[in-house]
Amino acid sequence: MLQYLVLIFVAMVTVTMGQHFQSGNDGMRCVWRGGISKCRPNSEKLEVQYGPTDFINIDSFKFNEGKQNQYSNSIVVLAGYGKWSHVINLNGQKCDPLPNFPFEILYPTGMFFNNSITLCGGEQVTYLANNEVKWRTSEKCFTLRNGLWDTPIAMLKKRSRAKSIVVGKDLWISGGANVKEDGHYVDQNNTWVVDNSHWTMFRDSEIISENGSQKLGPILPPNHGCHSNGTLMNHKLLSINETHTLLIGGVCVYNGHGHHSNCETNSTFYYDHLNQLWIQGPDMKFTFDTSDGEDAGIIVDKITGEKNVIVLHVGGETEILKIGTNKWTRGPILIPDGYKPMTAFLSFPLTVAMTDEFFVFGGNIVEIQSSFLLHNYIVYKMACENDNCLWSKMPVQLSQRFDPYPAAFLVPNKVLNCK
Repeated sequence: MLQYLVLIFVAMVTVTMGQHFQSGNDGMRCVWRGGISKCRPNSEKLEVQYGPTDFINIDSFKFNEGKQNQYSNSIVVLAGYGKWSHVINLNGQKCDPLPNFPFEILYPTGMFFNNSITLCGGEQVTYLANNEVKWRTSEKCFTLRNGLWDTPIAMLKKRSRAKSIVVGKDLWISGGANVKEDGHYVDQNNTWVVDNSHWTMFRDSEIISENGSQKLGPILPPNHGCHSNGTLMNHKLLSINETHTLLIGGVCVYNGHGHHSNCETNSTFYYDHLNQLWIQGPDMKFTFDTSDGEDAGIIVDKITGEKNVIVLHVGGETEILKIGTNKWTRGPILIPDGYKPMTAFLSFPLTVAMTDEFFVFGGNIVEIQSSFLLHNYIVYKMACENDNCLWSKMPVQLSQRFDPYPAAFLVPNKVLNCK
């Protein structure tokens, strides 16, 4: 059974952030979030083996001679619950620190655009008295200039959970939602109670040029799986080449937490920028929602040079689409180091893709039987050789944990003055 199911659980153990887990006798593992469970088939035969590696704090790590400058980009993590403003350099180089991000903003879209670190939209969180909290969507784009966060550009609409990509010299921001939500925490378990909630989803997009001019972009395609008119959030945009962009999954219909009509999709579409039209792509086996910690990237096979789209799903499941083909295949499952299959999984990790490697880091390790929750400091990577894609772990550890819903993206080392 490969689709997502809504289940009635006999027993359910709370592990984090409203996320629950249960392993049933039917060979399924399920992640419960927002009233919907995502289930994956038992994958006992799919194992991951790691070679011996000594772990060193990433801030003090040095590669052997000849590998000092293996990676030309660093990973920047911004905003989220932790107001993160962090640089991860996989060469072990020291980079200039970024100034603290000024707000707690969830679900922004981040990118390196116009030679600047940029973060647009998201839901700004404000904490009030009596455990009350407000979420308000922003239209601002924060840009790092001369060591300070500036807001020279505002989007045409307030967008959270939107996705963006740089196309030529333009920034394309698609979909998302304007979220206004008020609530409060009660009891010792900090149970979240929604007092007022209003969501407006978008099916349009907008384009920001390098000179700051703005215009409306393409309307997103109607989704056959959700029978929607094109409204979309929590999806993914990936650049196939200079003329085509791949749109992956997302939430097409949302009517409140746990509402029976909510719909995630497993659809994909290609956008032809020259002819300005959408082309239906192959459906994935699983639905896809970045707010559940799912993500995707494109890497090049180290031997054949062919491009592969890698999708990481809940529970560590992966799907792979070789560009030029029309079928998704099952990839290797990411199992936290030191655990056997079906005993633990990563919850809400972050990902980036660098040329021929797909990196997964941060998040938490959920131990299924004990419901223990551990911070993940290991950086994993997937690489493909002759169509054989495998997970391995980097010889570094993060020095920082990351709470959910920041933006993670690549920035050139020279911009960050990494040495």
